[in-house]
Amino acid sequence: MRSDLTKLGSLSSLLVLLAIPSESQATVFGSSMTATCVGISCSTVRFGLDVNGDHRLFGVGIRTTSPNLSFTSITGIQDRLGNEVDWWTTTISSDYLEAEWAVGAGFPASEPVYLTVGTEWSGTTAADLTYVGAGCVGLVDCSETFTTAGNVTISPDNTVAPEPETFVLLAIGLALLGGVAFMRTYN
Repeated sequence: MRSDLTKLGSLSSLLVLLAIPSESQATVFGSSMTATCVGISCSTVRFGLDVNGDHRLFGVGIRTTSPNLSFTSITGIQDRLGNEVDWWTTTISSDYLEAEWAVGAGFPASEPVYLTVGTEWSGTTAADLTYVGAGCVGLVDCSETFTTAGNVTISPDNTVAPEPETFVLLAIGLALLGGVAFMRTYN
């Protein structure tokens, strides 16, 4: 479902604006992106795009130059409050993905925005990614647009997994709690 508000500019057209300087070019803002492995063997990556200031994003594109990383799907997009964003994928290939969503009254998409992406890794070497984002300046209307771009690196071995010592300490703690409960019951 594409809103009339998104007709003010699509991510693809803003990508062209980035490549071809002109007087009508969108404002460029600084930003940062995080990339975190959340699946087994980094099969899912959660990207977080945060733009300097309070603005509304309406699209993002991410490219990898690593032969070890492939994109397989986009499984969800959430705004900073965890609200699901009504989005559509415009492009997805092994080395590039692009998604857009509606902005305006009734559409959240205030940044930071979090993309959950399915991935496949063929090694343990870190992957360098470049990203570009586009959105509306401010939170009220979409009369002025902006673009942002940057780089992020992710490694498939940064998956969070508890170490065996954690389980041993947990078992000891539970045993002690059980012993305390036992002593209170029979004293």
